[in-house]
Amino acid sequence: MEKTEEFVIKNGILKRYNGAGGGVTVPDGVSRIGKRAFFCCIELESVTLPSGVTKIGDEAFSSCLKLKSVRLPDSVTEIGSRAFQYCGQLKSINIPAHLKRLGEGAFWGCVKLKEAILPEGVAAVKDMTFCGCGELERVVIPQSVRRIGEHAFACCEKLRKLRVPDGVREIGDNAFSLCRGLADENGFVVVSGVLREYVGPGGDVKIPDFVQAIGNGAFWGCGSMESVCIPESVTEIGTGAFCNCKNLTGVFVPGSVENIGFMAFCGCDSLKYVTVAEGVKMIDGLAFEDCAELESVCIPESVTYIGSNTVIDNYSVHDCSFDGCPKVLLHVKKGSYAEGWAWESRLRFSTK
Repeated sequence: MEKTEEFVIKNGILKRYNGAGGGVTVPDGVSRIGKRAFFCCIELESVTLPSGVTKIGDEAFSSCLKLKSVRLPDSVTEIGSRAFQYCGQLKSINIPAHLKRLGEGAFWGCVKLKEAILPEGVAAVKDMTFCGCGELERVVIPQSVRRIGEHAFACCEKLRKLRVPDGVREIGDNAFSLCRGLADENGFVVVSGVLREYVGPGGDVKIPDFVQAIGNGAFWGCGSMESVCIPESVTEIGTGAFCNCKNLTGVFVPGSVENIGFMAFCGCDSLKYVTVAEGVKMIDGLAFEDCAELESVCIPESVTYIGSNTVIDNYSVHDCSFDGCPKVLLHVKKGSYAEGWAWESRLRFSTK
């Protein structure tokens, strides 16, 4: 092990920096920055890494509160999880052209970071990667990315333009939560055809007809919304999409929607009337849980699944789509799945 007053190095891995901070140049011969090597170096202001460094370990520079700039060589192919987490003064960083892996939460809480250009070869923007980067204005996501993780860009309030490549197959929950700068003039944050969040004034809300799905929690807790118009372009209503919308009084779900998601309208205290159009196939568990004022729900013949209370391994699982709806009357087709389900669930229903 090579040990100096400032650097602890073993087999080319910088294990720990013990210096006074300020501007630091890591010596030649180092190939990896180890886990937590600079963790919580409060006085560190800038870092230059030598050519040949290939990996920056997990939390390597985490909580370096005065770190303003980092110069990374093109040899770096991996930046570990939370590598620069909570570097609150970091305004810019050159992300190497040969980078292949960017760990979870790599820049989480870098509140002054303004730009991030990811190179081709990066396959995923993982969970929390840029979460809380409140000053982030520009991000370039390469064609190689296939997944954007949960909360990846959450709370990036100044992010105004973002192009998501066509090759992205998955976008995690709350990936763009509180990205108010991405909202259109009516308050809709739509990414890749999915309505991710609504930050508008409420009242009578008309969802744009180019929206293909309403994402998980998109309208969660929107107490100012009184009515919503869901266009026929929408094919899915996600988990908790309208949960706790306390002033929503009625809903029409068009037949283009295949699935009304888990807890989709849970806790909508003022909801009284719901019409589900022919074409809808599933009403998932707890979809209308605790809608205490719900009086009337029309369920079409096309519905072939409604969440039910069950017993698994002697444990009761409360998954009924209308749990906590004491006033509800279901209007169903005679001989339909919904009629049989209502009978088994001991809920009031009428046939037509």
